[in-house]
Amino acid sequence: MSTLVNFEYLVKKEHIDLSFNSLTDTNADILVDVIEKSDALKELNLWSNRIALADDKFANALAKNSSLRVLSLGSNDIASEGMKRLSDALKVNKTLQELHLGDNRMGNDGAKAFADALKVNESL
Repeated sequence: MSTLVNFEYLVKKEHIDLSFNSLTDTNADILVDVIEKSDALKELNLWSNRIALADDKFANALAKNSSLRVLSLGSNDIASEGMKRLSDALKVNKTLQELHLGDNRMGNDGAKAFADALKVNESL
């Protein structure tokens, strides 16, 4: 992915659509930096990739972000552990207003973690 786009370009964008790009946690590292450092990003569409949130990088960046309003993560590989990581970030993030998670494999534990996050998050 780094050969297709660069950080300086993405960090200034308000809307980024990288749906249907076969992105994984590994090759989406540039997005972690953009999410963490961008003051402009309002909407990020990562629909239909292979993102699992298998480590804390994405969730930690989302917790720090103060501009993102819409995040689409539907049709990825997010299972219960990834959902728990995302839910921890949602407890801290105060700006996200819309989150798309359909067609993932969050399971009962992931759904419970998400429900607990929604009890705390006042912006979603």
